[in-house]
This record gives sequence, C-alpha cells and structure tokens, in this order.
Amino acid sequence: MSVGCSRKLRRSMGFALLLALPVLATAGTGVAAAESVNFTIGVTQSVKTSGAGFTSGPLVAVVGDTIEYRIAIKNTGENRLVFENFRDEQCDAGTLKGGPGTNVVRPNAASTYKCTHAITAADQEAGVLESNATVTAHRPAEEVDNVKTKTSNTVVVNVPPGAVSPKFTASATCESLTLNFSGFPDASGNTVKEVVKVNSVLAYEAGFTFDGASGSNTTPLTLHSGVNTISAHVTWNHNGVKGGATHAVKVTCP
Repeated sequence: MSVGCSRKLRRSMGFALLLALPVLATAGTGVAAAESVNFTIGVTQSVKTSGAGFTSGPLVAVVGDTIEYRIAIKNTGENRLVFENFRDEQCDAGTLKGGPGTNVVRPNAASTYKCTHAITAADQEAGVLESNATVTAHRPAEEVDNVKTKTSNTVVVNVPPGAVSPKFTASATCESLTLNFSGFPDASGNTVKEVVKVNSVLAYEAGFTFDGASGSNTTPLTLHSGVNTISAHVTWNHNGVKGGATHAVKVTCP
C-alpha cells in the first residue's frame, strides 16, 4: 500500500469515529437521566378518632368511620424532581391536601399527601376497602423524556357486615361475675378493658379479647356474706369502634 493510500485510510477512519461520538454521548446521557429519576412512595392509614397510630397493616372499620390516609414520597436520587399526576381512588372529593405541589423536591427530601375516606354502606357490602396511590416524577427540565410513574403499596380496611352497636350485660353469683358482649364488629381481635369493683373496692382490672360480634368472660370473685354491689366499667377502642359503659349488679350471699 502506498503512503498516500495509508494517509487517506487513516483520515477516513478518524472521520467515522468523529461521527459516532455524538451518538455515543447522547445514548450515555439518556441512560444517566433515566437512572436519576429515583423515588419511593408509601401509604399508611388510620381510623380517625380511634387513638391508634398510622399503619400499613390491615384495619377494621364500620359504616360512618373515617379512614385517614398518608401517602409519603421521597426523592432518593441525586437530582431535583417534580411530582405530578398524583392519584388515589379512595380519597374522597375535596379531602386531598399536602404534597409538594409544583415545588421541586430536592435529593433526600420528602413530602406527604393526606386525604380521607368515609366508610359507606357500599364499602360494607363489598366487605373490604383497598387503597393505593400513584404518582409521576421527572427532572424539572424534562417534562416528556425520562419520566417515571410508581404505584405504592396497597393498604386494606375490612368492613364487616351487619349493624355494629357494641354493648354488654353483667350477671353475678356469689362466686363469679360474667360479662356478655354483643354488637361488636364481626372480626377477630375485639378487645375490651374491664374494671370491676366490689363494694367500691377494686377487685380486678384486665383486658379481654374475643373473636366475632359477641363474647363472654367469666371471672371468679370473692364476696362476703350479705349484700354485695358489683360495678363493672368496660371500655373499648379497637377494630374501628370506640366507647364504654358501666353496669352494676347486686348479689346477696349467705
């Protein structure tokens, strides 16, 4: 091969490499941009006025209860992000608050959306209420390219059938006290707190848990001869119901 031909070949190869470089750079930039849109989204829930905290676990609620949702997003990447198109089908109209809005979320920063849902007869008929949220994020300068949409975890509220109106009755003998509970949610883990006094003196204070809409608890008592007044104060704040009542019975022992 002549020297002239060799020089022409080298020039041709160099020109081909120059043409390829912009393509490689563009491809690399696209991958980096896509990887830079990183965030998390998670949902927790609580029965309003229940006194319990927020959880991602299942709850039990009844018609008339209000479920509070908190949807937390966090920018886990290295670039600022804009969040939009937030959606949670269980948020009742007009209850959505919070979130970043049009503000930029910086790396490692977080924001929380809040909304509520009132439990309805339709929810009770379905028996279960499931909720998750979806949001889209992108870098501020990229409204079309490098967009990511994520869906959160799903939280569940069980809505048992039947009317829920918790109550209890008390009956006693000279050896024991029996408390009968009814009208509770038809769910597992109904829990009550019992405080029992005999003749104005504390006899026992304890919790009692039962499954289903009704339950019964019998506790031994030591009563003196003659007339005894037994007072039972019971409170409940579980499975979406909250309340309490007091009943007194009198027993005459030999």
